[in-house]
Parts: sequence; C-alpha cells; structure tokens
Amino acid sequence: MNAWYAITLLGTPEFWAGFSLILVGAYFLMRGYGKTNKSFRRFLIVMVPSLFIALFLTQGMKGFLAIPRPCVPCPGEMCNPYCTEDFSFPSAHATTMFAMFTSAFIVSRKYKKHVMIGYIIPLMVSLSRVMLGVHALIDVVGGALIGMFAPVLVLYACRRYELVKL
Repeated sequence: MNAWYAITLLGTPEFWAGFSLILVGAYFLMRGYGKTNKSFRRFLIVMVPSLFIALFLTQGMKGFLAIPRPCVPCPGEMCNPYCTEDFSFPSAHATTMFAMFTSAFIVSRKYKKHVMIGYIIPLMVSLSRVMLGVHALIDVVGGALIGMFAPVLVLYACRRYELVKL
C-alpha cells in the first residue's frame, strides 16, 4: 500500500462527518450520567457545524466551478488508481482536516501549543492529496482556507447572536 494513500485516509470527509455525530451521541450519553466536560462541549459546538458548513461549501464549489482533477480515473489508459471521478477544487480532505483542527484550536484554552503541533496532520493529509496526484496545490490551499474559515464563522455567529456561551 502506498504510504501517501494511508495518510490520505485520515482525512476522509465521510468518516469525520459520521464520527462527529458519534461524538455528539457520546456527549449526550456522558451528560446523562452527569459526566460532562466543558471543553468537549465547546469543541462539539464549534466543530460539528463547522464541519458541515465547510463540507457544504466545498461540495457546492466543486459542483459550481467544475474544475477537473489533474489525474485520470481508472479504468483508463495511464490511469491513477487513487483518482475519483468528481471535481477537484477545493479539496474536501484538506477542508475536513483543517476544520477539525481549527475548531480544536479555537476552543482550546490550555493546549493551544499541542493543537498547533497537531496541525502537522492536516498538512500531511493535504500533501498526500498532491503527492497522489489527485489534487493540485491550489486545491488543497483552497480547502485549507475553507476549513479554517468555517470554525471562525461559527464562533463569530455564536458570540454575535449569543447562540451559546463558549
């Protein structure tokens, strides 16, 4: 197995969307037992909407801009086995990972340095997309920007409209 492919699997958007819903369920289960954690709650309040907003923007932009991938999907002549048949810009893998880590950074009070070091993971996932030939550099940069923008937007909305106290 290609090492870049193993790294790219860390950023699969469908996995993180489903996992975020599992985290919400776990929070409510913990809350039912009286074991709530304010940091975990803040993270969920920012991360879940951020992730879905970011993925909504990403898929909308892919459909609207319809920029083809820099690779040829299989089966085909000189095909790339990692290439999918959807559009390229922006990278949903980069969007997902940067939305997750930016959400953690925003709500983290004690561990900001750890989260900053953790940004190596979204950077590696983004690099893996380029190394596998399924995205151009601009695709992952666009995805990273959307992924960082969504949590900031959610935080702004929470504070501006006093939706929840963070």
